[in-house]
Amino acid sequence: MMSLRQWLLLLLTCLVGIDALFVAAEVGSGAVYGIGLLVFAAAVVYAFVHVKRHFDRLDAERH
Repeated sequence: MMSLRQWLLLLLTCLVGIDALFVAAEVGSGAVYGIGLLVFAAAVVYAFVHVKRHFDRLDAERH
């Protein structure tokens, strides 16, 4: 089971990623646009890795 800290960290990561996507959309081009997309992509990757680790931990407990 995921702890409250892990849930909050995942929620914060998602919020930062969505906010970065809005910043990129508002700017439209340039370096800030690229950084916004990069932060969004990093947040998505981190969220998937976080979920994968959780299920890996559950699988390890079963065996």
